[in-house]
Amino acid sequence: MLTLEFGGDGQHEVELDGYGTCLNADWVAPDLKGGLAAANAPYVSPAMPEYYNLHGGPVAYVRGTVPELSARFRAPEGAQSDVQIIGDVRAEFHVGEGKTELYQTRFSGRAKRLNGEWVADVLSCQHPLPAEIGYAEAFTIRWHLKTADGSPYDAGVSTVPLYLLRESPGEGVPLLHTTVNLACRAAAGLEEDAEIIDAVWQPFAARHVPRARDGQALAYYGAYHSTAGDLRGLLVAGTGQCTTWAFLQYAALGAMGIDSEVMMVMSKGKGGIMVRRWAHLDGARFISSGPNGICETTVAGDDEQAIEVGSGRPNTRAVEVVPAKFQKDQLKGDDIIRGRSWGNYLLTGPDGIVQTELDMNDFLPVVPLGFGVAQQRGYQITETEAEVVVSGDDSLTRDANGKGWVLTGPNGILETTPQDGMKSAAMGRVTVSLGKGSAGLNLHTYLPRRRFAQLPRNTGGDDLVHDDSWISTGPNGIVETAAIDGEEQVMPLGTGAPEVPVIGPGPDGVLNTEPAGDDTILDISDTLKLAGEDARYLSQVNIWPLAGVPGQRTSNPKPGFPNHVILKVGETIFDPSYGTGPFPDHATWEEASLAGRNAAIKDADGKRVGSQAVREGRLSYMQKLLSPH
Repeated sequence: MLTLEFGGDGQHEVELDGYGTCLNADWVAPDLKGGLAAANAPYVSPAMPEYYNLHGGPVAYVRGTVPELSARFRAPEGAQSDVQIIGDVRAEFHVGEGKTELYQTRFSGRAKRLNGEWVADVLSCQHPLPAEIGYAEAFTIRWHLKTADGSPYDAGVSTVPLYLLRESPGEGVPLLHTTVNLACRAAAGLEEDAEIIDAVWQPFAARHVPRARDGQALAYYGAYHSTAGDLRGLLVAGTGQCTTWAFLQYAALGAMGIDSEVMMVMSKGKGGIMVRRWAHLDGARFISSGPNGICETTVAGDDEQAIEVGSGRPNTRAVEVVPAKFQKDQLKGDDIIRGRSWGNYLLTGPDGIVQTELDMNDFLPVVPLGFGVAQQRGYQITETEAEVVVSGDDSLTRDANGKGWVLTGPNGILETTPQDGMKSAAMGRVTVSLGKGSAGLNLHTYLPRRRFAQLPRNTGGDDLVHDDSWISTGPNGIVETAAIDGEEQVMPLGTGAPEVPVIGPGPDGVLNTEPAGDDTILDISDTLKLAGEDARYLSQVNIWPLAGVPGQRTSNPKPGFPNHVILKVGETIFDPSYGTGPFPDHATWEEASLAGRNAAIKDADGKRVGSQAVREGRLSYMQKLLSPH
């Protein structure tokens, strides 16, 4: 046997988690040159994980439907012109907790000889697939050929993972291996929307959402200053922003035909939002930790001691990994390097296609080799009644304003030829043309990997390791760990966060304490006045983030963002990035999730001098985002 492709009325294509789609063959013989990627070029990346060569591409059907197959077999020289094909199936489906169903059937049909191969366009069977939501880790078919004299010949074995959906997915919902695997495992044997929604949510709530191909738990930001911003990038790199996590839950529910809305949360005023938990100290005049960052002052009167004598601000970043940097001699094709911070960016060049392959010990791919950024606009459809025919894996969509677009599809390459009633979607520096991807996008194609060279990383005192990539001062707030090769000493040994409030005024509103040691007086009243009469807090000064709000596979994500993205199912709110919820409404989510909002403070010359933090009143509002494709 050479190749196998699944079809039939109930079949739905499942993407290889960002590495493309098996449009030509779902299974390829292990000895066939180039494997699954070559058989499906250019729709599957040549850097596709080996898992798919070993296990085949994932296949999905609506439960209870009857599959059809097409297949190719080697025909030895001098072989007869046609043969009978027989494929015997034996597969164990998981269709509920502790419940399995053995599925057995036979595919059969005739194959004709063509260019040294026997080709069977239609192989049918009589038995429908199980009638419940579920999955078979190995849908195994043993193949035989029968010649004219009735002699049977062994033709090999094929095995793919096969998933059973409750119904056809919602329109435009992307089916990816991990989202389908997540949905079918969680919802196996279930029927009602409410119980499926709850079951799919459980891995998010446990903060352990595994990627299908390798079981690796996906991460929310993790160790990265910047990370994937789209669903496919999350599944390729294993780490992503809040947008990707909302899309992940959206797509898992959509695989079962359940509608949801991806919602962006934004600050009520200009600025960003502060994710709980934060501590605060009221007042405008404080005793600060001084240059050494350690409190050396004992509180007097009714003043409030925020940090104990002999300690610094807890859980401050002390040591971090220095990420690898992209080098020009690593570049292939017309790929380019841009930017100087955080290890810089590796971007696609004028052709919009990734041509550089890097060592995955140092860099994580976000856009696979041979691909462009997925689902970018290729053409705008200018005539509403235009009959557009897309090619390759390109797709059609409409935006919130009703405008029609041809998108570049999962492989990010425009394959549709120009037609009447459409025009190029190129805009400004972003260009796209036939056979190329979107060029001019300032998006990562690789992330520098941040991970300690030696694990476990030993620390001094009560310092703590976070996400295998950085060390904090721990509860006592003092740096007790020295950086080694490949690491940066963010703060010197024996010090804490400098010039931060350690004592503030008590109920009488007056600071009664005098500083000791190298502690100093810190007065923020002038800065607060710039922010307005009601301003009370300066972000990272008299209000600061605490540890203890974990995200997905992340012990201590960033404490503030310009916005946040969550999922709304009916009126219920879920926050998949943090695994929190469900919440009955936006207000309840905000109360549980936000510590405040902030906005820049500028002086008379327009220079930024700080950031005001607001804790009172309604902090945010929601706005629906376009669903992912």
